[in-house]
Amino acid sequence: MIEMTENSSEEKRYDTLILGSGNILLGDDGFGPAVVDHLIQNFELPKKALALDVGTGIQEILFDLVLSDHPPEKILVVDVMDQKSPPGRLSWRKPDSLPQRASGIFSLHLPPAAEMLTELEKKGVEVWLLCCQPGEISETLQQGLSRPVSLAVLQASEKIYRILKGVPDFSE
Repeated sequence: MIEMTENSSEEKRYDTLILGSGNILLGDDGFGPAVVDHLIQNFELPKKALALDVGTGIQEILFDLVLSDHPPEKILVVDVMDQKSPPGRLSWRKPDSLPQRASGIFSLHLPPAAEMLTELEKKGVEVWLLCCQPGEISETLQQGLSRPVSLAVLQASEKIYRILKGVPDFSE
């Protein structure tokens, strides 16, 4: 991914993107943005890594990346996904393991986002999804994460930071 810097025509290339996906107004669905916020506030990310809170706009970002002539080498998507496990449980998934027609909590779990992640892999991008089992997704506006998911934010941030430092940690 290439980004133009504000005060020059110089391009900055990021080799790794961390995309925190989710809606902070729907309880545990805000896990992805919370992880990105925690990473930015508590870790010094490598210069070639960019962590973004993409909120509910992940499909637009992925579409741009699919069309890009210079996609990043690695994309780590952080989101919640119902995996029928205890709240706060983390798991690493590849795009081909996503349910094809899941009635997911967020658009990551529905086509075309899963298909775009698969397309990025076909372009040679290493794509991983760090998924957290939500406790509760509110149907009304409710900010804040449940306790198990809040604790998972700390674990997820540590896992991602180790990967950024070159120590692969795709364990659960």
